[in-house]
Amino acid sequence: MPNKTIYIREADQELWEKAEGLAGGSGSISALLTATLRRYVEDQELQERTGMEKIAVDLRDHEENPYTVEFVGRWLLSPDPDETRTGESGYDAGAFFGVALTRRGNLAVVSEHCNGKWGPYLETHGSFDEAEEKGVPADILSMAATQVGADYVQKLDI
Repeated sequence: MPNKTIYIREADQELWEKAEGLAGGSGSISALLTATLRRYVEDQELQERTGMEKIAVDLRDHEENPYTVEFVGRWLLSPDPDETRTGESGYDAGAFFGVALTRRGNLAVVSEHCNGKWGPYLETHGSFDEAEEKGVPADILSMAATQVGADYVQKLDI
């Protein structure tokens, strides 16, 4: 069995000892490192192959309790309080949005208020048209659709 020598900084010694104890002794540290390297390689290969990565989003439920969700995807439109506000009438001027394409082809739409009046919330939709039907502003969807060359048409009532 091949051997690998790993040198660690003195400042990291306590961390390594804690990990070794949690892994069940010195024999298991190799298995722990291998499992960690396997996850790292899988994540890097996924990103290289698809442009997707793990996305973590901090949310709040209806009682304002914070929690985090994680999914694999890529941002088409990153949530930004200055850049991703809708210009459509009927929406709060402080609302901003983010749209991600998930590995299963769904849209994950994050919405939040720049002054913290509500959100952040996450909704998933099977298509751009479905997202618009559920109330996601069409101009936000149009910006996101340009990133994937989707056949989304913004419908104007003029």
